[in-house]
Amino acid sequence: MSDEINLKWLSWNAHRPCILLKFDHLHVLLDCIVGMDSLTSFLPNRISWQKKVHPYGKDVIPILKQINDLVYVELTPEMRTVKFKDIDPSSLDAILISNSSSFIALPFITEGTDFKGVVYATEPIVQLSKLLMEDLCDIFEQIDRPLIDEWAWKNISNSFPNPPNSDPNYWKSFYKRIDIENCMKRVKLLFFRQEIALSEDLRITPYSSGHSIGSCNWLLSTNQHKIGYFAASSLRPSHPKPMELNSFNNLDALILTSIHTNDQSPDITVYKFTSAVVETLKIGGNVLIPVISTGLIYDLFEIIVKAIEVNNLSRNIPVYFISSIAESSLEFANIFSEWLSDDKGARMLRNRRIRVYDSLHGSFSKECRQPSIVFAGHPSLRIGEIVHLLDLWGGNSKNAIMMIDPDYPLETYYSPYKTLAIRAYYFPIETRLDCNQVFNKFHSKLNKNEKKISKQKFIGRLNVTTFKELLEKREFQCELIQAKCLRDKRWPEEHPFKYTIFGSRSVSAETLQHYSDRKSGKGYVDFAHTHYANRPFIKTAFRQMLPYYLIPINILLVLFLVDFNWFWHNVNEKADECSIVGKKKKKKIGFRERRIIHYEDRLRAYSSPDKIFRYFATIKLINEDGTFDIFMTPEDFVRSLTPFLFF
Repeated sequence: MSDEINLKWLSWNAHRPCILLKFDHLHVLLDCIVGMDSLTSFLPNRISWQKKVHPYGKDVIPILKQINDLVYVELTPEMRTVKFKDIDPSSLDAILISNSSSFIALPFITEGTDFKGVVYATEPIVQLSKLLMEDLCDIFEQIDRPLIDEWAWKNISNSFPNPPNSDPNYWKSFYKRIDIENCMKRVKLLFFRQEIALSEDLRITPYSSGHSIGSCNWLLSTNQHKIGYFAASSLRPSHPKPMELNSFNNLDALILTSIHTNDQSPDITVYKFTSAVVETLKIGGNVLIPVISTGLIYDLFEIIVKAIEVNNLSRNIPVYFISSIAESSLEFANIFSEWLSDDKGARMLRNRRIRVYDSLHGSFSKECRQPSIVFAGHPSLRIGEIVHLLDLWGGNSKNAIMMIDPDYPLETYYSPYKTLAIRAYYFPIETRLDCNQVFNKFHSKLNKNEKKISKQKFIGRLNVTTFKELLEKREFQCELIQAKCLRDKRWPEEHPFKYTIFGSRSVSAETLQHYSDRKSGKGYVDFAHTHYANRPFIKTAFRQMLPYYLIPINILLVLFLVDFNWFWHNVNEKADECSIVGKKKKKKIGFRERRIIHYEDRLRAYSSPDKIFRYFATIKLINEDGTFDIFMTPEDFVRSLTPFLFF
């Protein structure tokens, strides 16, 4: 195999890579992508507030509806996929899948095309992804809308107040169950660290990425080169196996993707999230959490239950998990406990606080109690049970919906619901690698000799051969480190006012966690005006108890002013005057006394072995006939030989 290796970036999302690597006589696709952002152009399924929906435009197209001056299409939603003009499926020899988000996009490439290659993935990814794909199939099959392709709206979509962010003519309908079954037949299962040869000169090995169950990074090895490919990865302690880095030393090239630019720590975000959940439950409201049915949800269960217990809320507050695959997802997570971190697997098996239902109908409608916490899909807020729950609870300002998936921003997907009374929050829990972690962990991974792979090979705008120099200069803008990050967008100029006194980046008024169009109500009580955008958050209960905190604070200030040395000196003098002087007790002699030490030294030097044995032996065993045996412990033996050594 020659030194020429070509790389082509096919994705439009920095967090969802899709990369084509061209070796000699071998084409390898690193992950697939399907865009859920296209769902923002479609009307949510089964909305009850039809009075607020109006036809759009003078030349009325029946499927176009207008809400809050925004236009939506009342058709079965379609997905954004890779354009086949950029890739020929028949030329692909192998597809490497790193996580479930990538696997879901697989049928769009393998089915209905001339694809003849092999798909490689770990077993948990395959099984959990199959559940997600079947769940999405069920959701799309339940949508009671025409399946026809109304091409007319696509030609005028650019004139909408909210135009699509991609060409609708390249969107596709979601696949069927038969496509899932055929796709599964093309998959070859691998274990972590299992090396397999794609050709005589190219070998691939998956290693744990630490992001989700079974998710992996890939090491591609040839006779000349060693290439590392990192998809969504995490160094944080979570439910999967920890990220493995030792096998990626001395790389000739490193392909880094899915690096987030959020300055806020996930721990802070989780704290804000749980605080908002607790406050909502205290006022008797319900909490809606749109989620994917696998992955982060396994950690959220434990976080929510712990928050309820720590804040002394009623143990009877139910936590519901509603999905057609909810029970199967939890069962598979337990089955694949060897892919989980050791303590997390045990805790999941012990957890019995989660109540699982396959839909809102049937037993859930009879057993549902309020207030409650409900996990349901889909985070796009266009499909799934979450749409029906918003219809049911959206009119009550005590209730709250909390978006936590960083891939589904609230301001992008919440637009049709902005007039509802329900409070809406955005707490993106981002666990993927950030720029500082990239520099600290990967600076030493590249080969010191820095072999050149291809003069024309780029990762986005970054030449692989200059990656090491970039790191050494510490000029690591995230858009350069990750593959084609944010397209042509640049970071804004640095300004002192953009940072707090603690060195963290300030939050602008446009990115406040709370998001709602209601002009008044309890939802705004904990948020400052725009000129106090960086006002610190203080829980309501703490603010109410602030006057009571002044009492112990004043007591502490008084105690600091007291001269305790003078006080205890005078107290001790008076106590000595009144006390009766008694006879002093003799100091008890221990074996560490100098006299004992000298005596034992003389024993060791001049006494017979029998006398030394009888002196240092500490064990006496009495027999039934009244006789006894004396033994020395190992410590006794060492002490009988070694001066000044005691146990």
